[in-house]
Amino acid sequence: MSLTTVGKNGRVYPRKFDHEEARARYAAGESSAALAREYGVTTTAVWTVVAEKGAKWRDSTRFKGAGRCERCGAPTNALSRYTSGSLLCKSCAYDDAATSVRPGELRCIICREWKPDEDFPHRHVDLRRRGRHEACRRCNTVLRREHRRRNRAAVNAYDRAYRARRRAEQAAEPGEGAK
Repeated sequence: MSLTTVGKNGRVYPRKFDHEEARARYAAGESSAALAREYGVTTTAVWTVVAEKGAKWRDSTRFKGAGRCERCGAPTNALSRYTSGSLLCKSCAYDDAATSVRPGELRCIICREWKPDEDFPHRHVDLRRRGRHEACRRCNTVLRREHRRRNRAAVNAYDRAYRARRRAEQAAEPGEGAK
């Protein structure tokens, strides 16, 4: 009976409970919830040790190391949720995702494509993106159209109020047509 586990990095981790004993007791008919309460661990921890599906899940390639990060050399997963296809560690993937500016190009937050600066509307408050929006013109158009469709009553009410205000302002101004 071994109460230690050796990780891929060579470290020795103490086990919280005896895996072989838990497998035998589970096979004898005890529930994973009862075992978890007795061992003081979660039911998922017991399930991954005792159940056949848990063993397949634990040993799947998703949790095996796939190698080293292309950029910094740190260990990475085969099917990392942080990257799409490339082998990057978690921190390098986060750095990549945070970067949305290249010389002459910006990355759209909706379609995730790199496009020239001219494809993004002007925005005078955002200095990080050279005064440009986060979403490209095409994605902005889709977002506005969807917002108008979902909130039709509110948008129409706003438009009516805006037109009424403009008519009132024009009526209050001295007649420009008399010039």
